[in-house]
Amino acid sequence: MVERRSPKPFVGGSSPPWPAKIIMMKKILGFLEEVKLEFKKVVWTGKKEVTTATISVLGFTIIVAVILSLLDYFLSIGLQSLFK
Repeated sequence: MVERRSPKPFVGGSSPPWPAKIIMMKKILGFLEEVKLEFKKVVWTGKKEVTTATISVLGFTIIVAVILSLLDYFLSIGLQSLFK
């Protein structure tokens, strides 16, 4: 007769053995250290530059919104008069 055993969840053939896990952890830690070094190289913008850029974007957005609103208004008047 064949002996039947229940599968054991803690015994897995697909997970790497412990030396591979240590090597993988060292690679991950090395990557995180490189990320930390790259963040030190980043030139962060100052408060004045961010404020100026924000005001410029908001101003441009308002100008485009007004232009599109006027264009929509005049086109709707033109189409209403055309189809009456």
